[in-house]
Amino acid sequence: MGATGLATRLAEARAGALVGREPERAVLDRMLSGAGDAPLVAYLHGPGGIGKSSLVRSAAWRAELAGRRVVQVDARFLDADPRRLEEAAAPACAEPGAVLPHDRRTARAASRGRESDFLTWWFDWLSAVPGTFPPEEVATVASSYRGYEALRAGFSHYRTLLEDGRVNRAWHETGGALPMPVLAVGGEHSTGARLADSLNTVAPRLTGAVIAGSGHFVPEERPNAFADELLPFLSAPLRRAGRV
Repeated sequence: MGATGLATRLAEARAGALVGREPERAVLDRMLSGAGDAPLVAYLHGPGGIGKSSLVRSAAWRAELAGRRVVQVDARFLDADPRRLEEAAAPACAEPGAVLPHDRRTARAASRGRESDFLTWWFDWLSAVPGTFPPEEVATVASSYRGYEALRAGFSHYRTLLEDGRVNRAWHETGGALPMPVLAVGGEHSTGARLADSLNTVAPRLTGAVIAGSGHFVPEERPNAFADELLPFLSAPLRRAGRV
């Protein structure tokens, strides 16, 4: 009977600890099978704490069991330079069938010490209006996120999103509703009308609006268009239930 090393046992334990995520695991398994119509790249995204890194580790372990070479890349140990990523990924790119799991770990670890770089990317990615957030404003925001604990606290909001959804659904199923007038505004290139649609059964006095040309940060990107929706809503007399 062959001996099993500690590293192998730990990897097996981590892989076996992953529960759920069957649809995502099925996609990754199909990629590892080498099927001709399987995707070559999978991008895992979502709020912190939902298991993205665990899913990546599980896929890497299954790839090793299948005899594939696995080249691990962790952004915590790379400079914020695309060339560094290319260098780290080069062994996988040069060998047919190799697997390249790349864990960004953007929240906290990859951002620590590069808070301004991360927030510049974040604002640019989510906004549709270039130059909405000048460097001095980004620097002011970044000053509140310096260090591991500040990043952990700042990203905790995203860890609770799924649980918030479950709590809100349970509240609504037991008769919860928003009786007051509600204004739901989404940017054309972000949530759009989905925000209002998600509140349609909860808010009987719902007004929905989509701001053309805006991304996620509607008040900052299209302040005049946002004010054109907000001010009439605030000054309007109360009306009977029914979406506008």
